[in-house]
Amino acid sequence: MKEDKKKTGSKNNAPKKNNSSNKNHNNKVNNNKNNNKFNNNVDKKRYDEEPPRVTKIESPVKEVKAVKVDDDFIEEDNDKKLIVVIAIAILVILATIIGLLVGCEKKEEEPEDPKKNDEIVVPVQVDDEEEDEDEVVVKVSTSKSEKDEEDEVVVVIPSYDIIYHYGNGKTHYDSLKEGSTASKYVPTGYNSCSYYVDENFTEEYDFAKVDKDTNIYMDCYLMEYTVVFEEGLVHNNETVFTVEDDIELLDPEVENIFIGWYLDNEFTNNVTSLNASLIKYADNSNTIYLYAKTVESLNVALYSEEKVLVSDQEVTKEDVEGYTLPDAANLNVCVNSNFLGWTETEDGRNVDYKNKSTLDLNKDYTLYAVCGDATIVYTSNGETVTVGYTNEQLAEEGFDLPAPSELGMETPTYFVPVDEATLTSKKVVSDDEVELGENEVYFSEVANNAINDYVPNVGDNVEVFEKEFLGWIEKTDSVEEDVTIPEEGTEGEELEDEVQATEPEFVTPEEVKDLIENDTEEPAEVELEAVWGVQEQHKDVEVEPEVPEVAPVEPTPEVGVEGELPVA
Repeated sequence: MKEDKKKTGSKNNAPKKNNSSNKNHNNKVNNNKNNNKFNNNVDKKRYDEEPPRVTKIESPVKEVKAVKVDDDFIEEDNDKKLIVVIAIAILVILATIIGLLVGCEKKEEEPEDPKKNDEIVVPVQVDDEEEDEDEVVVKVSTSKSEKDEEDEVVVVIPSYDIIYHYGNGKTHYDSLKEGSTASKYVPTGYNSCSYYVDENFTEEYDFAKVDKDTNIYMDCYLMEYTVVFEEGLVHNNETVFTVEDDIELLDPEVENIFIGWYLDNEFTNNVTSLNASLIKYADNSNTIYLYAKTVESLNVALYSEEKVLVSDQEVTKEDVEGYTLPDAANLNVCVNSNFLGWTETEDGRNVDYKNKSTLDLNKDYTLYAVCGDATIVYTSNGETVTVGYTNEQLAEEGFDLPAPSELGMETPTYFVPVDEATLTSKKVVSDDEVELGENEVYFSEVANNAINDYVPNVGDNVEVFEKEFLGWIEKTDSVEEDVTIPEEGTEGEELEDEVQATEPEFVTPEEVKDLIENDTEEPAEVELEAVWGVQEQHKDVEVEPEVPEVAPVEPTPEVGVEGELPVA
């Protein structure tokens, strides 16, 4: 009796029922992935029941067909049949394990980036007769549209000026970001401060978060500092002072020459008045100790051009006040040239004291004569240095005018405002501040040396730059920085004035020599003045008025269809 069976997966001829016990049946196992066929002829017994069902185990790697075999299907004396069955079982187990592992990996896989292109797997249907072939899979790639990049919005938090008013017109500046809280500032030399919103001290300041520029008026108590003078000295000095005082110290009544008051008994830190600068030297009890330096006499020694001692005087207390140097004409200090003055440096050419100068004797002096034929007086930024020259020095081929730095003069500086504080910038503080902190500068110094039209304010941040030395001019000449000339225009029209800077006429070494030769006085003297300028990168700097920072308002985008922005 024959009975047809339905297909399960790929082609497979299912075994038929057979009543004869010794009939062989041919079972075929196909592997679709590797296209390898295994043909095994196995003798089958007759079955009264349904024959063994062929089961297909699908795997992502390969497809293997397995045959279920009953235990009594294999005869014990047939080794070949046993080997074949074991081999088939091993293949089935291996395929099953590999399929499970690969399946788990696929389940655990997550897309690397949700914004990357997704792959859509679309299975393709095949005809029945093509079931033996590999299953065809088509991958369709889809890409998302370009992502919308959001513009970065920078929010600037505005800052506000907090000005504390205290003492006799003194101020302290602070700058706070919006939403911050002002601190209870206590100035040096004051305590027990109260804070008010008005200068009449009627309404207390609540120290809420700042949202505008604020003035805080302080009512504080002045701290008193006690001065203890060296024991045994008679004097009429004040013994108590505050930071608002500036009291000049008086000399004590002593038998010897009084040199000065000092903060230490080694006499290294001289003090001339009681003021706020002494506060930092007070101990925990606000006490400051002062010591008097006295000597029996002072010595003044004078040497000639040939380094010969021509005068050696011991000055006592009776002669110390208003002491005048002796007339060099009576000392014969210069042999074949003019006496130009005295210098404190041996072999020096700088004239520190002229003939018959009055000295404020507070130390011993050793002076050397400067001899020559002419002097040049160099002036720079209020500082003056006089140098003596001989005719031989002026006639040297390599003679040149020295730069101010070569004469020991300071290089003037100027201040340029900056938006934010840096490691090298300085903060402008009120002149009433007791002591400058690190990276701070007094307002008056900045105001006197500000670049161009910059008008400083307390609290500004400034950078300090050295000026460039441009050259020397005759001191009698004035540097015309601004010259007004009419602008060209049509006759009858009103002409506007234009300011134009002119270059100063710098003197050359040859011109200086000519000035000395034409001088009728003996010895000749020429006065020169230094001209300074700002550095090249700051010559055209324009200082704009400060504009308060305002946080930008982020615009609300117009929403189109399905929440997308409209296309411009």
